[in-house]
Amino acid sequence: MTQRKARNYTYLIDKGGRNPLFFHKETLKLLDVHAKPARIFNVGLPKTGTTSFEDAMLNYGFKVSKGGQGGAWYKHLWLNRSFPNKFHEYHCHSNFAEWHHKRLAREFPNSHFVYTTRNMDKWLVSIEKQLERDKEIHYHYNKFADTYFRLYIDIFKSVTFERNKFIELWEQHHEYVLEDKSINCLLIDLEDKNKEIKLAEFIGAKEVTKYPHKHKTQELD
Repeated sequence: MTQRKARNYTYLIDKGGRNPLFFHKETLKLLDVHAKPARIFNVGLPKTGTTSFEDAMLNYGFKVSKGGQGGAWYKHLWLNRSFPNKFHEYHCHSNFAEWHHKRLAREFPNSHFVYTTRNMDKWLVSIEKQLERDKEIHYHYNKFADTYFRLYIDIFKSVTFERNKFIELWEQHHEYVLEDKSINCLLIDLEDKNKEIKLAEFIGAKEVTKYPHKHKTQELD
């Protein structure tokens, strides 16, 4: 793979001259393109602004895998199998491993983790609405197997909304991630006015990219 430069951006081209990947010059300081690259994993729960985080990382030049590529990566997590080659094409993964950062930290020891979060009461409202909308999934399991598995077996461990149960889940996940001092983890609160600066510093970027706000009038992903 060769490197070519254009102003502040470097793009990598494989030997056949195909599939160029664009990276900002600051991003390359984090990604070692000559060795096994570091990765960034967002381990925040659904409905905490994960889509906004994904778009911010795209703006920084990362190739982002959203939602575990339709749940495909979860099968490898649960079965403890090696990830397929396609997985390694991405340097940032989101909506993928909310409860599995320990395995990822072992397999990718130089990785960075982001924990997106928001006000718990607002999150509970969003989750309750999502479970109501997703009732169809429960009646058509085979059609939505990957989504069903990712959300209701792996993450929520429930197909019905019970407020106290989801409060407990929220608190357990918060403790599970943030009390692990062995990982390099950044907390991004949607209501934090300095989140753009914090993310830029975390990934080593000198230029701050505006943090997109997706679904302002809808429920956040």
